[in-house]
Amino acid sequence: MITDMQYAPVVRGVIIMAVCSFVMLLIAFTLNKERVKTKPQPKAPGATKKAITLLFKNKAFVAITMVSMLLLAGQMFTQSFYTYLFNDYFHANWMNLATQACTYSPMIIFMFFLPKLTRAKGKKEVTQIGMTVAALANLLLFFLRGMDPSKLLWIFLVMNFVSGCGLTTLVMQLWAMVADAIDDIEVKTGSRDDGTAYSVFNLFRKVGQVLAAICVNGALLGMDYKYEKGAVQTLANLKVMYDLGTLIPAVMFGIMAVLLFISYPLSRSKTEELQLKKELKLKESYEKKEIEI
Repeated sequence: MITDMQYAPVVRGVIIMAVCSFVMLLIAFTLNKERVKTKPQPKAPGATKKAITLLFKNKAFVAITMVSMLLLAGQMFTQSFYTYLFNDYFHANWMNLATQACTYSPMIIFMFFLPKLTRAKGKKEVTQIGMTVAALANLLLFFLRGMDPSKLLWIFLVMNFVSGCGLTTLVMQLWAMVADAIDDIEVKTGSRDDGTAYSVFNLFRKVGQVLAAICVNGALLGMDYKYEKGAVQTLANLKVMYDLGTLIPAVMFGIMAVLLFISYPLSRSKTEELQLKKELKLKESYEKKEIEI
C-alpha cells in the first residue's frame, strides 16, 4: 500500500538524481557555445506584455503549449493512478515497474531512426500519428475491460508499449517543435524573446501537473476509494477504476492528436519554408551588423 512506503530510500534516490541532474546541466552550460551574438537591446516599457501577447497570438505556439500540458498531465496521471489500479484491480504491484519499462523503453529504439523519419516526413506529421496510436491503444484497453484481469494484464503491458511508442514520437520532438514555434513568431513579427516564451511554456507544463493531480484525486474521491490499510475495494469501485485508468489517458492523448492535426500549422513544408526565411533574416541582420557569428 502507499501508506507503507519507505521514505528514506525515496529521499536518497531523489537527492542522487538531483545531484546528477545539476552536474549534467552544469556540463551542458559550460560546453555550450553561443554562435550567434546579438547586441544588447534596451528593454522598452511594456516589452514583456508585448512578448506574451505575441506568444498567444501565434497558433503554433499555443497549440504546442496545450499539447505539452496534456502530455505531462497524461503521463503523470497514468504513473500515479496505475499504482492504485495495479494494487487493487490486478493485484500485481510488479506491473508498476513493468509499465514504466513498456512506456519509456521505446525511446531506446526510436532514438536511432526518429530524427531521420521526422526529417523525411515532418515533425507534425510523425507526432500526430504517434499520438493517435497512443490514444487508440488506451481506448482498446478500455473496451477490453470485461476480460479476466489475470489474462488482461499481459495485453495491458503490450498496449502500454504500443502507447509508449506513440508518446515517444512527441516526447523526443517536443522541444524542437517549441523552437520552431518561436522561430515562427520571430519571422512573422521580428520579435524574439526566448526567455518569456519558455517561461510561459513551462508554466503550462506545471498546469499539466496540477491537472494530473486533480484527475487522480478526483477519480479516487468520486469512486469513494477505501484508503484504510488492508481495505478491499468494492466490485463497482474496481470497474470504475479500470474505466478511468484507461479512458482518461485515451481522451487526453486523443485531444493532443486533434490539436496536432488541426491547430499546429507547422507541417514539413511550412517548417522548411520557415527555416529558409529564418536564415535569410539572420543574413540580413549580419549584413546590418546587428549580430555577430
